[in-house]
Amino acid sequence: MSKSTRQPQALSFRPADDRLVRTAERSPDFDLQTVTLARLINFVSKGLANAANGALKRHGLNHAAYAVLVMLYGSVDFTLTPSQLADATHEKSANITRICDELLQAGLIARSFDAHDRRRVQVALTEAGRVMIETVLPDMVQVTQGSFLHLCAQERTQLDHLLRKVIDGQEQRV
Repeated sequence: MSKSTRQPQALSFRPADDRLVRTAERSPDFDLQTVTLARLINFVSKGLANAANGALKRHGLNHAAYAVLVMLYGSVDFTLTPSQLADATHEKSANITRICDELLQAGLIARSFDAHDRRRVQVALTEAGRVMIETVLPDMVQVTQGSFLHLCAQERTQLDHLLRKVIDGQEQRV
């Protein structure tokens, strides 16, 4: 089959399910339910990121850059420190530096020193950055809504609550 006629492979968790069950059969200490939940969350996360990257590519962005832009857009004065960006996006500080370098080069953000503490760097959304995020947001809303299309409002609320409990458990371990 040529590349032009090949159909995209449907996403299915079934192959992972089969292997996880086999692993549990081979290892009595394997916690099938918890590991399956973790793999499901990872599968959904990667699917969301892939769908987002597909939509963002048209705008010359990737998911990590979008996350930085949207966190700046959602801040009170369109400005955050690199450590605040790392916390908000769950990216490592070295990755935030790289992402900000790229966004700075594209003119979507500006860096400056804090007026009260010259050791502290501020990252601010530029006017071009605001235009970019306002252009991209409708596409991202559509992608995100499409990913949760099969959940009713009550299920989305329940999933939100459960995922926040998982995050709380992670934070308590740290």
